[in-house]
Amino acid sequence: MKLKCPNCQITGEVPDELAGKTITCRCGQRFPVPMVSPFTVDQEPVTKTVVPQPLPSSPPQQSNTPQHSQSIIAGICVAVIIIGGIIAWSTGMLSEISKDLGIGSIVGGVKHYTMAKYEQLTDGMSYTEAVSVLGDGGKEQSRSHMDGVPGVTPAIDTVAYAWQNPDGSNIILMFQNDKMQNKAQAGL
Repeated sequence: MKLKCPNCQITGEVPDELAGKTITCRCGQRFPVPMVSPFTVDQEPVTKTVVPQPLPSSPPQQSNTPQHSQSIIAGICVAVIIIGGIIAWSTGMLSEISKDLGIGSIVGGVKHYTMAKYEQLTDGMSYTEAVSVLGDGGKEQSRSHMDGVPGVTPAIDTVAYAWQNPDGSNIILMFQNDKMQNKAQAGL
């Protein structure tokens, strides 16, 4: 292939096997030999006129790739969780859940289980009577059974329940054969 030195403008024949390598001209200028000669020394380069085309005015198409679909599904899941939380809160289900967990509730910043309610609890009261004073059932903490001795002592079932406010204050009651035997409180 024929090449022209960019420094001295001398044209010379270069073997094709030197394509992609750097050569040195007689004038000392080093320059690369192109992989494919775009045109010979005797020819002018061929130019092509490109007329720019206007961009389409329609909005870009939405992608239907798996990643795009996963993003949409994740967004829908988050929305469902948020809406479900709002509905549960507005219907009082959170209060029911807190009862199931035995943690009580605070409404308007006021403790649900108070010292006034605690003082209404008396020895000998049944679990049902204690629930009517406290407003809901407690969370069972422990249960034991002791067989009695026939003709001497009856069987004894002992159950401890706890009622706890979200701030950690609590009431603990112990019942034997459904009669309150002990009570304790912390932080009321």
